[in-house]
Amino acid sequence: MSPLGWRNAGRSHAGRPGIARGDVPHLSFGAWAARVRRIAGGLRGKLGCRPGDRVAIAMTNCPEFLEAEFAIWHAGLVAVPINAKLHRSEFAYIIGHSGARIAFASPDLAENHRATGR
Repeated sequence: MSPLGWRNAGRSHAGRPGIARGDVPHLSFGAWAARVRRIAGGLRGKLGCRPGDRVAIAMTNCPEFLEAEFAIWHAGLVAVPINAKLHRSEFAYIIGHSGARIAFASPDLAENHRATGR
């Protein structure tokens, strides 16, 4: 789904499942669109990200990955996905060399990011 497509789906299919974890709905399209807008607002507002800034994403396969990725796009930022299976030194290298201002990490990978100092 394109970044524009989720907005249209959020309006026209607000009550339908938008993201599922297996067979269990996680968020409706409407809730997903609202969450993406809130996260994007936080990135641009509280965290001070500007269009074109890079934001790393290190998450295992989870619905929150889609929330983060679409919020990054919605805020006009650049997503830097990082393979969840990499070693902490590889996380640090990618984050450092990509110029990522901040990083989203799933709880199981958060320790790898703390080690990078970002």
